[in-house]
Amino acid sequence: MPRKAKPGDSIGRYQIEKEINAGAMAIAYKAVCGGETVFFKQYKSPTPTVSWYQKYVEYQEELKRRIESTNAKNFSYRFVEFFEASFGGKNFFQVFEWVEGGKDLEHFLQDSRVPGKVTWDQRLTLARVMMAGINAIHEAGIVHCDLKPPNIVLFEDRDIAAGYRLKVIDMDFSILKDQAAPWHGTDTGYVGTPLYFSPEHLQKGYAPIQPSDIFTCGLILYELLTGTHPYPDESSYLDAALGWRAPQPKLLGEITGGPNAHDVAVSILRQCLCPEASKRPTAKDVNFALRGKFDGPVPESVPPKGGSPTTPVSPTPPTPPVSPTPPMPPPPLPPEVETRAGVRLELVSESGKTLMCGIRTDVGKHVCGPMGEDAKFMTDVQFTVEPNSAGTEWILTHSSSAKNQSLVNGVFQAGPVKLKNGDVVSVGNAAKNIVKLPMTVRLVAGT
Repeated sequence: MPRKAKPGDSIGRYQIEKEINAGAMAIAYKAVCGGETVFFKQYKSPTPTVSWYQKYVEYQEELKRRIESTNAKNFSYRFVEFFEASFGGKNFFQVFEWVEGGKDLEHFLQDSRVPGKVTWDQRLTLARVMMAGINAIHEAGIVHCDLKPPNIVLFEDRDIAAGYRLKVIDMDFSILKDQAAPWHGTDTGYVGTPLYFSPEHLQKGYAPIQPSDIFTCGLILYELLTGTHPYPDESSYLDAALGWRAPQPKLLGEITGGPNAHDVAVSILRQCLCPEASKRPTAKDVNFALRGKFDGPVPESVPPKGGSPTTPVSPTPPTPPVSPTPPMPPPPLPPEVETRAGVRLELVSESGKTLMCGIRTDVGKHVCGPMGEDAKFMTDVQFTVEPNSAGTEWILTHSSSAKNQSLVNGVFQAGPVKLKNGDVVSVGNAAKNIVKLPMTVRLVAGT
């Protein structure tokens, strides 16, 4: 376990100011160097002793090169540098641009629920800017893998036509489109977030690809442009996503432009959630549709009378994205890793809401918000749950930066603990017998 830095500690050229959060893979800090504030990450995994460590370092070099040499640099936070240093043992560190003065999309969505606070033009502009940013990242040959509202930071800028600048953050476990991830086939899974998982995240034998980002963008665009998430129920999310049960989008305003611009945008938006990755549009297609300038074939995805469809009507393959590298099909996982999808973890709250986890997941107040109001007692990352290499067991690890304790059956668990069917996971204080947001563990065999 890496030694945790304290305010005032120096690591390389950087002085730590404060800890921001601690997850399963890294500890994040605010640090300074020569008067510049930076986002500083100390990695728990990989460490220099991990078999795929050197490949991970090379992977980060290539990610940095692709961002800095393409239009993606205008939409991504800056990779400052990465290095190895001794700090309670050899550790890997990465330094990123400190993104300050903006508002993440999650907070924007919260504002949008207040009547009259956010206009349709603001929603639409934001959606266009977001898809322009994702298109730039995709054209650089990158798959983000963990798109979600908190990872999209917005800066108001009245000097540009769009009105906003946008930066996509948290890309250190993104994937290169044409190169398998160094951790592929190991115990380390792909990053992702409940309610924003793509079908490729949830099904065994697949790794996230660029259309996986498009699926997640579709979910976010629904929230932004219709005011509701198409699959808000954790307990039915997997079945709904694979069954394409998203309702036809009812936009809160009008898309103007070419002939039938509004209807075209509605069809393209719903096509983002097609369970078949090859039939989703590209980021460029979505951006053009939102601008009323899409002139390609339009998928007919109108729900039939009597219910929501499970398959598209005459879907048209999307235009391939412009990319500096040839597309890579989703790499199948080796047999020993496929078994990890054999047991899925479900956390069931007293209200009946269910948090489903198929891969390593950071669990905290935002993820558990739908589970009950006591999620407010959690930090952003309260604990992490992840499957073992055989996929037969799930392990819970308390976040050392959490303000309150992570409890299993009322007992504080400072270290990793194996979960069993019927265990009750909660947040609180064992010594004071305080238990908040109890969630019952259910281990479900995968299909």
